[in-house]
Amino acid sequence: MTMKKIVVVGGSIIGSSTAYHMAMAGAADRIVVVEPDPTYALAAAPRSAGGVH
Repeated sequence: MTMKKIVVVGGSIIGSSTAYHMAMAGAADRIVVVEPDPTYALAAAPRSAGGVH
C-alpha cells in the first residue's frame, strides 16, 4: 500500500471536484477520497433539498 499525501474527506460535489482538479494538476497518485458510501448516492449534495447554487 502506498502512502497518500492528500486526503479529501467527503465525496459530494465539493470533495469530488477538489479531488478531480487536484488529479488533473498532477497529484492523482497522492490523493485518496474518504466517502462512506461507495455509490455516492447518499453523499451530502444528493440529499440536500437546496441543491447547489
